[in-house]
Amino acid sequence: MKKEIEIALITILVFVLVLVFSLQYVSEEREEALYESTITYETYIHSKDLWKPAINTHKIARPKTQKETGVSYVPILMFHNVAPIPPNASELKKSLTVDPKLFESMMEYLKKNGFTPITLKELNKIWAGKMPMPLKPIVLTFDDGDKGVYEYAYPILKKYNFHFVIFLITKYTGMHTHFYMSKTEVKEMHDSGLCEIGTHTRDHVNLKKTPLITKIYEIKTCTNDVKRLFNYTPTSFCYPFGGFDRESVELLKANGYTMATTVIPGVANSKDNPLLLPRIRIDGRENLKAFIMKVNLKP
Repeated sequence: MKKEIEIALITILVFVLVLVFSLQYVSEEREEALYESTITYETYIHSKDLWKPAINTHKIARPKTQKETGVSYVPILMFHNVAPIPPNASELKKSLTVDPKLFESMMEYLKKNGFTPITLKELNKIWAGKMPMPLKPIVLTFDDGDKGVYEYAYPILKKYNFHFVIFLITKYTGMHTHFYMSKTEVKEMHDSGLCEIGTHTRDHVNLKKTPLITKIYEIKTCTNDVKRLFNYTPTSFCYPFGGFDRESVELLKANGYTMATTVIPGVANSKDNPLLLPRIRIDGRENLKAFIMKVNLKP
């Protein structure tokens, strides 16, 4: 009888702790809800993503003393949307959106200069010695699953036979919205053999700022969403807002992920933690010259 009482008390304690952490998280979300109600969700979801480009943004690099011999360096580019930019667009929208004509010139440059776009799944195999290293490898990633990636970027990527990665906020993938790609559109790209489907949590939450129970839900659910919608098991992940911690990384491992990208600026290399890969951010306000400088960054 005494043992049963102890078990009951422990169960109640665990429940109370979970409830307290959940209420704290909900309280924080409610504080932001007032702000969310005054703007479009498209803007809100990126509200913490805005950055002001420095005068020489192409010079971003991680603090490395020298290029290590025997190490494979691969630039991973971070795009968001590709679409025409209205004249009255906010700085946020301009920074996150690359005009289709500029995007075409970027891809044309990569093709003419011998770059080989690959997926993160392929990069993982290359670094594991299971695939040969192609000439001038580069990874093109697209965060969020914006509609313009299918409408404007995909035809160009298909034209050049470029491989690429999309990171889906899976809550919206099965919906019919004006902002995000549909299940049918994602499936078409994936079936082409060019596109790797990665995840970006289910609700686009900052994992560093959420309780453990929310981290578990977000990672597990977005993984299962992709399995259910596309009969495909994702192995690549992108941290929303660049937020991660030790728990997040361990949860990704437990759910079968082998590669994950951050917003830490720099060129990825084979000695990096594969679940904390740096990227080079492509800003829609910059020109082709800035893009060329970024893709040719030296470690």
